Amino acid sequence: MSPPTSAGAVAFEPRERALHASRGNVTEVWTADGLVARGKGGAVHVLAPRPGTTDVMLGLENAAALLYRRGGETALRFKGTTGVIKSIAFHPAGDRVALGRCIFEMTGKMTSKNAVEQIVATFPDGERLLTAGGALDIVDWNGQRVTDVRIPDRSMTEFIAAIATSPDGATFGCAVRKRGLLVWDHPTAVLRPLAEDTEISVLTFAPDGSRVASAGGDGVARVHDVKTGQLVGGTGCFAPGVGARLAFVTPSVLALPAAGGELRLWNVDDDSWLALWSVSAKEWLAVDSDGRFAGSAKLAEKLTPTGVAPGTRVGPLTEGLLARWL
Repeated sequence: MSPPTSAGAVAFEPRERALHASRGNVTEVWTADGLVARGKGGAVHVLAPRPGTTDVMLGLENAAALLYRRGGETALRFKGTTGVIKSIAFHPAGDRVALGRCIFEMTGKMTSKNAVEQIVATFPDGERLLTAGGALDIVDWNGQRVTDVRIPDRSMTEFIAAIATSPDGATFGCAVRKRGLLVWDHPTAVLRPLAEDTEISVLTFAPDGSRVASAGGDGVARVHDVKTGQLVGGTGCFAPGVGARLAFVTPSVLALPAAGGELRLWNVDDDSWLALWSVSAKEWLAVDSDGRFAGSAKLAEKLTPTGVAPGTRVGPLTEGLLARWL
């Protein structure tokens, strides 16, 4: 038995300790208590939790965005965006949001149209956005350029597939077609290649900036040490696709959409994992790499995590299983 939808985008809200995930047209919120919210909407391309709240912003196929409450109801619909929304970036105060190429107040009022390129990352100070498209730029929340980003090779900007900033804003990570994963320091622009993989479509930094995770069309999620460039680990369960995203929960635990409709939490250091599914708001299951489970015993008999032999007997129900991961 498999869930009716596949996991796609994931994002972690550290203040709420909440993991948000999209599964086709289904949006979920997971905490240490298990599945705490599940709602349905349009086909989700990207999502992002609103800082300091239980709200989540969904970027949909039809160039619209929805702000969802934890209970699953729509709080506000954002219209007027240009093209498919491929990126969402909140101001740390949660009062403004960059949706694709447009900037909105949280009242739904658009304050700037076509102000930024589609690939956006927020600087830790919250006042600047790193944008990528025809060129790399830093802009403010009015869409005005603050300064050019110093990079060692301008010719690569048109081939950027994904971009991210480290939590302290000092390091940029960039997936460049035909050149793989590159990082460089701002403002020194010292370029360091980390990986030669040319299929990278998504990347993210660990909360402490020590590691960067990347994944793409080959179905493998990889984690590199930012300083040494060493490959720390890799897992072949990543499910690539439009809107697929990664999110660190801790520097050691990475959340990712996995094959078979799973949402997976993977411990990079010891290669252990926790697989999550839901088929309704009340029917959910968590199974770890040791076979322990939480949630629905009925589902535990029917669902088998990716990479585990079919028919493997699941172990005992374990209290506090998710609290070890979230």
